[in-house]
Amino acid sequence: MRKARVTFILPSVQPSVRAQCALASSIGSADLNESTIRGHAVSSRMKIKTHLRIVTCTLGLILLAACGDGVPEATDAQLLQLIGSKRDFMGASEPLSISKRTVECVRALSGVDDIVYKDMPAEMLGSFKTHCRKALSERIADSSKNPLGFKLESFENKELAERITALKASTDASNRIIAEKERARVKAETLAKMQAGLDAERKRYQAFIDSLDNRMAKAASRCEAWAASKSLAKAKDKYSQWSYRRAPDICQEQTLVQIRPLAKKNQEYLAKQKVNPDGFGMGFSKPYYGMASAAWFDEQEARLEKEVAQMKEVVSH
Repeated sequence: MRKARVTFILPSVQPSVRAQCALASSIGSADLNESTIRGHAVSSRMKIKTHLRIVTCTLGLILLAACGDGVPEATDAQLLQLIGSKRDFMGASEPLSISKRTVECVRALSGVDDIVYKDMPAEMLGSFKTHCRKALSERIADSSKNPLGFKLESFENKELAERITALKASTDASNRIIAEKERARVKAETLAKMQAGLDAERKRYQAFIDSLDNRMAKAASRCEAWAASKSLAKAKDKYSQWSYRRAPDICQEQTLVQIRPLAKKNQEYLAKQKVNPDGFGMGFSKPYYGMASAAWFDEQEARLEKEVAQMKEVVSH
């Protein structure tokens, strides 16, 4: 008798497996009836075919059962969406990342780290796993994060646990690169803003220096008006407060001679400034402008105008 060559072919679809199972069963039943009624033996070739169908059916059902209880095939992005988390820092969301606790959970539930927990009391380990299952169950219950239908039992799969471990390592590395690039971008942007601020301050102060001649001429005219108003007020009432009032600083010669040297010193200070993006505030320091500033001139001129108006009021009564 020639030896039959046996080749096992596993069906790839469920209906084919069931069909072959039904066919094998019917052939086996027919074979049995014929043997009983007619008493004839079934040929060796028919027996081999029958046994092959039965084996194929059995293996196919086992394969289908394994596929039915298996882990969904997810991309890294889908897996990260399911178990990853975002953190908010200073109003910005960081990329998704897998927490260390999540990795510890899946490795414990799958048994990958059994050797790590072998000395842990059973009650303590059980409590830890329960907390892990609770946290994971909340995630898989969210259909927006779990469109593939992961089950709690899926995380007892060792291959999935190892994959999640590797995914954490890769995402942590990529997130660090993203974070470094973001820090560099923010630093460059901050540096540019600070430099623009320093340039604007230098330009503003240069404009003040350019306006000094006009400002001092205007102040001199108002100082003359102040002095004239004082003389009239004193003539009206020699005991009034204006008889003994000292003129504002902008009318004092010893003050005026200090303004230009101070302005030059301030300008040189600004020229030496360099912005520091790691510092606070503007990133550079301003000098104390003192009397060599537009603000000081504006304050002094406002005082002159106010006092002249007050003295005129005294004279008019």
